[in-house]
Amino acid sequence: MVTLHFNDKTLKIHEDDSSYRYRALMEKPQLILKFLLPEYIDIPVGAWCEFQGQTYTLHQPMNFKKNGQRKYEYNLTMGDREDGMGDYKLRNIVYNEANKALADRRLKFSLCAKPEEFLQLIVANLNERDGAGVWKVGSYISASEKTIEFNHTYIDAALSSVASTFETEYQISDDYTISLGRVEYMKDNPLPLSYGKGNGFVPGLGRTTTSEEKPIKRLYVQGGERNIDRSTYGAAELLLPKGQTLRFDGSHFEDEEGFDSTKARTYKSDALGYYIERTDKISQAVKEDSLDCSETYPSRIGKVSQWIAVDTDKNFYDFIDLTLPTDKTAANYLNFNDAQIAGETMTVIFQDGMLAGKEFEFKYKPDERRFEIKPQEIDGIIMPNETFKAEEGNTYAVFGIALPAAYINAYDASKPTTTAKEGAEWDMFREAVKYLYEHEEQKFTFTGEIQSLWAKRHWLQLGSYLKVGAYILFTDEEFCPDGEAIRIVGIKEYLTNPHAPTLELSNGVASASSFSSTLREIENNEVVIDDTKKSIIQFTKRRFRDALETLGMIQDSKVGDFSGAIAPITVQTMAMLIGDESLQFILCKNVLNPNQERYLITYDSSSKKLHCPSGWLKHLTLGIDSIKPSHSLAEYKFWQMTEFETQYLENPSTKYYLYAKVNKENRSEKGVFVISEDAIAMEEVSGYYHFLVGILNSEILGERSFVELHGFTEILPGRITTDRIVCADGKSFIHLADNAFHIGDTNTYIDWNNLIEKALSLRNASFQIDNAQGQTMIKFSGEDGSGCLAKGNISWNELGDIIANNGTFSNVLLKGSIRTPFVDGMTDLGGSGLVSVSTLGLHKNNCVIIPGYEPPGYTYFAVPFTAEYNGFRATIINADWGNRTADGTISNNAPSGFSYYENGEELSQLLIKPYEGVEMIGIGEGNTFKGWLILNRFRYGIKNVGEGFPLHVMYAGKVEFNDGTPKMTKVRRFDQDYATSSGLAMNYPINGDKYVTIQLPKGVFSSADNYTVILSGERLRTDNGCGVYASVIKRTVDSFTVYTGDDESWNEGNFTFLVIATHLWR
Repeated sequence: MVTLHFNDKTLKIHEDDSSYRYRALMEKPQLILKFLLPEYIDIPVGAWCEFQGQTYTLHQPMNFKKNGQRKYEYNLTMGDREDGMGDYKLRNIVYNEANKALADRRLKFSLCAKPEEFLQLIVANLNERDGAGVWKVGSYISASEKTIEFNHTYIDAALSSVASTFETEYQISDDYTISLGRVEYMKDNPLPLSYGKGNGFVPGLGRTTTSEEKPIKRLYVQGGERNIDRSTYGAAELLLPKGQTLRFDGSHFEDEEGFDSTKARTYKSDALGYYIERTDKISQAVKEDSLDCSETYPSRIGKVSQWIAVDTDKNFYDFIDLTLPTDKTAANYLNFNDAQIAGETMTVIFQDGMLAGKEFEFKYKPDERRFEIKPQEIDGIIMPNETFKAEEGNTYAVFGIALPAAYINAYDASKPTTTAKEGAEWDMFREAVKYLYEHEEQKFTFTGEIQSLWAKRHWLQLGSYLKVGAYILFTDEEFCPDGEAIRIVGIKEYLTNPHAPTLELSNGVASASSFSSTLREIENNEVVIDDTKKSIIQFTKRRFRDALETLGMIQDSKVGDFSGAIAPITVQTMAMLIGDESLQFILCKNVLNPNQERYLITYDSSSKKLHCPSGWLKHLTLGIDSIKPSHSLAEYKFWQMTEFETQYLENPSTKYYLYAKVNKENRSEKGVFVISEDAIAMEEVSGYYHFLVGILNSEILGERSFVELHGFTEILPGRITTDRIVCADGKSFIHLADNAFHIGDTNTYIDWNNLIEKALSLRNASFQIDNAQGQTMIKFSGEDGSGCLAKGNISWNELGDIIANNGTFSNVLLKGSIRTPFVDGMTDLGGSGLVSVSTLGLHKNNCVIIPGYEPPGYTYFAVPFTAEYNGFRATIINADWGNRTADGTISNNAPSGFSYYENGEELSQLLIKPYEGVEMIGIGEGNTFKGWLILNRFRYGIKNVGEGFPLHVMYAGKVEFNDGTPKMTKVRRFDQDYATSSGLAMNYPINGDKYVTIQLPKGVFSSADNYTVILSGERLRTDNGCGVYASVIKRTVDSFTVYTGDDESWNEGNFTFLVIATHLWR
């Protein structure tokens, strides 16, 4: 029976025998519930149940059939929290702790990172939706950085892409910890299973071989091209170490800790460094395969030791890397100036931090190990700057250089004990070995059902193996006589018979790819192109000469039925319409939602190229001759446009028209962009339209201006209708059609929905709101970060110090520690900071040191007794401060009606001796203050004086005799409140030796040596004779026996005992 929970109700159902739970490698767990009900019940999305301690939720509408008036057949597909991964999009979450408003939130991006960084990104995305700490990063493989493109990718597809890129698997544990690596359990101790009665599997066991995946004999490898100087290296791409061997045990290489030589296989590269083969075993395979290692190339990941702001106004920044070798004779010594490849530019790319992925040219000073970065405009911002900058500990890589041999192949076969198998060639060798190891044997799968009775008898052993990734030692006399250690990759458990699961076994590496993920890869490939063409709105600088030139070109443009130009000195008119009907079209990325993503045509002054991205052209008037409130999508004419980029425009005096050329009749034919020195009429070319998109002016001082001409502007009395308003320098604009604006330059600006999507951002500018009386209500300084709220009652400075006058903070969560520095008793912590006062005392300070003056008499200090100190914690120490020493006692007398409370006593005076301190807290109720509770009294400042340590008393009790019979009259246990039993028992024999035995609860002590007993004896109260002593004569792990007497003969005597734990004694 399963209980469903929904809408604050429960529904108990009897599941059908075909109901099951299915778990598989790199697949989301599913619980399939099938059942019948005599009536229709709407089970909503969000309904949940439990099975074997796991919660499963209905994430999609239920399926049901009505087979009769009282026979409803239900089929529910339920899942756990993993299902949400398919509902959330992956965003590039890059937190800037200094200013979270600059956090990157892109959905379309590429990332070059190591496995753990991809996991951290995925977990951060999930926790942002499900709550902090729900998802966690688990274990991960060690691998070099790889680049993955994400394009509006769902998180589950992103995780699959990461696993596929690194040729491995992922696993999500029950506590939602995500790990990346081969999923394996009990590999060294697999569970023996085989076909036949009493062996585990029922009849019907089958094996399937994947014919498309034949074993590989030889693996060709091709490395990366970066940092390779072909003239000296002898090849254009990185090669394998030539004629070398490498051993691998499936988890570790021969030079790694944990390597097991008994399980190792040996692989060797050919003499030219192009392929590897296994050499310790003759393979019967004949298939060749290849591995793309283009992301493996010679590199050195350096570390920023010091970041230097040389001139922040000019964006000049340097950094120093003290990890670079300084010994010029060392094999790994690196002078980047000497290593630069001829014809290439040295660049540095930061690997993490705020500059992650950003590339800069630089100059290098080898004597200082210093990099001088050349600033450049990235994403509309001159970088580096005070926001986008590196920090100590950030890493970087340098490109355009030929690294020394030690970074390519540090191993010398003639010196095997003094050189290591390190360098880019060996990194690629290891990647190749891992791949061949997983693909050199035939892959197959088994499917079998476990015998129910056998499973029940062996459930305690079998149960721990029923997890995805656990190993089974499978044997069969006919087709697997030697046994095969094979993994469980899928488990199907029927709810009505969970002891008879169906297992899927395979010896292959699970693939994280699917048809849907293949489609996603096609979409993600757009990111590679788009990364170099950011969609931030940019306008070129516009001069008067550009405007005049444009007027001339428009007169020659063959657009519309306009007469010649006019040049009146003034114009007075009622209306002005600027534009032509033929130019009423829009260019967009998404024809169904034109405003979803910006379409931007850009000109790059450095490369001297004009770029038009791919997209759609939607004409708004062509073929539409009716006037009505709205037109259907089918009434408009659309053409898909291909991406276009000009060649290098070398002639600076030439000006150009930009046209969109589209087929008049066949609109399925993609349109193309055409750039022309001469004007082309719209229907000048037979069978095609030429729509004038814009004009690219000639160069002025190395810059060209590009303006778009489609659309229109209407000027009426009191109104202007247009798409955009642009400043002459191109830096400030209001883009009305795109819902964006940017006012200012690169140093100071206010920006909306441009630099950061759907965000208002300011740089080096302040934000201030004043009321009608001129009082500042709110202020944020963009210069130093200071500001205030609530008429200045809450304020903070540039260091982040917050001052809240009479503030109340509710339900505050602090991450980190609270620190209140000690001050002397002559300091008052007021609203404006520390102020010196003339009276010793506790002046709104939590931590105070007050040295007592020499006797006679006490040194008086003030303590407040007002309601505002209810709950106030304070530490007061009588100790040395500055040049004053603690020579006498300090004191305070509580006012009438108030008290100090210490160790259960109510006191009127607080005394603190020299080198002594107290911790105390103010006690009150509402607005009534009662006094101070002393929490702790301690010693401080005395050297070489022992203060003792606490005795760990486990039990204390008293035994008294009455008419010859002993009884425990008082007893206390270490964790006992007064209402519970101590667990002690007493044994006193009626006949025989008169010894009292105290029984301890079993399990308290593991040995009789872990406790001792302290006794104190006393004579019976009715006898005035000599005293009686008590002594332990026997001690066991759970009891001790006490003898009482005044000589060698036993006498009745009362005694008190303390049982003290000694396991911590040394």
